[in-house]
Amino acid sequence: MHLGEHDPATAALFFKALADALAGRLHPPEEFQQSPFTHIFLLGDLFEMWVGDDDLSHPYSEALGSVLAQAEKAGSKLFIMHGNRDFMLGKAPIGKTTWLSNTDTVFLPDPSSIDAFGTRVVLTHGDLLCTDDTDYQSYRKVVRNDKWQTECLAKPLSERQAIAHNIRSKSAIDKGDKPAAWMDAKEDAVWAMGSAVEATVMIHGHTHRPALHLHRHGALQLSRYVLPDWSAAQGETRPQRGYFLVADAQGIRQMHPTPPF
Repeated sequence: MHLGEHDPATAALFFKALADALAGRLHPPEEFQQSPFTHIFLLGDLFEMWVGDDDLSHPYSEALGSVLAQAEKAGSKLFIMHGNRDFMLGKAPIGKTTWLSNTDTVFLPDPSSIDAFGTRVVLTHGDLLCTDDTDYQSYRKVVRNDKWQTECLAKPLSERQAIAHNIRSKSAIDKGDKPAAWMDAKEDAVWAMGSAVEATVMIHGHTHRPALHLHRHGALQLSRYVLPDWSAAQGETRPQRGYFLVADAQGIRQMHPTPPF
């Protein structure tokens, strides 16, 4: 979702779609009792940038926390996985308020596997699959380290915000110097992650290449769903898009906002 002050239109689009989905307005209301979803999984990059839960200046943290708290009250269980933009979610300096403290949200390790109506599904943010980008994978190991995060949280909030802005700026420059293939999932990484838990389905985001990929290896098959990055912008370079994936006894399908945006 990349929620942030840089893109209020996309934030508005996402919140409306999420509220509609939770209210059952994407389906005939008689199909549901209370929340239409037993479990809600958010697979990272909820926010464009996150430097710790003590940062109360983010324009959309309170709004998202409120919507998710309502979903939980209506019967949904909440699960969040860290992304490369918000790996500090759920963490704050000692004595400071933590985000989503009014919910029972579970932070999932990356990757995690679930059983969805008899189908073994592996969930991941997606950046672990981009193994050609060795510089990024080295950086990821550093910033996901507990010691590094503890030391970072000990810094003043303003300093953490400056560090995060510098990281984002450097990342934007580095992307322009890297082959596009480096920022996509590698076949061997996909198979390694899926086969480790005997999954037949993988769901991830991160790459901004929404699609359904069918991977075959001998008699084995893995269906890989890539989630879209939400965008209210219009144009050839960044078309307006966004949808949810829903799993039920009939399988996995896309749930688009209604009416179309």
